[in-house]
Amino acid sequence: MPLRIFPEDDRILDLLAEMAGQVNESARCCSELLGSDDDHVDQVLEEARAVDARTADLYFSAMTTSRSSYVLPIPRSDVYVLSGWLARACESLLLAAEAMAEPAMRRQSKHTTEQLNTIGRMANLSVRAMHNLSDLEGLDEYWFDMFRLRKQADRTFELHRLDLLDKHKPAVALKRTIMVEHLHNCTRALSQLATEVGRIVVAET
Repeated sequence: MPLRIFPEDDRILDLLAEMAGQVNESARCCSELLGSDDDHVDQVLEEARAVDARTADLYFSAMTTSRSSYVLPIPRSDVYVLSGWLARACESLLLAAEAMAEPAMRRQSKHTTEQLNTIGRMANLSVRAMHNLSDLEGLDEYWFDMFRLRKQADRTFELHRLDLLDKHKPAVALKRTIMVEHLHNCTRALSQLATEVGRIVVAET
């Protein structure tokens, strides 16, 4: 009976989609840092921190909206989990951006570029997927595409680590690996997001 009286509040899906969009913005900031001049770094870092702050605001809004809305298109517990993985993805990218502040960390690397390109693709797919949670349309394809991109990201991550160990002394390689791991943590968070979407699809069909 409540479903007939109170329409579903789709604002929560807009908030989740916007959070996924902020992941893409964070990846853009990291890409812009690669090869940047020293006098441009502070500006890009401020942009990255602003994106992270915006993500935190959206996270809070998602929580308050899920509590205050009578009927949601997905369970409140799913809102909590999905928004949490999106927030974690953005946090990992901010850590990566802050690591890139050092000149040596901003040198162009094909592996870093590949990681950021994969993150951008995963984020773009997730924007659309969050909107589609209301009717589950296309989410099977989303899960499969994210699974494929996660495997690609895993391969790039391993190649990047091996390349660092091959070209640098252990102390330098370890320091640079920290930044690489932050990027990989972002792809893992987005992969977990897709896993949760897959669980929702299975539970609702």
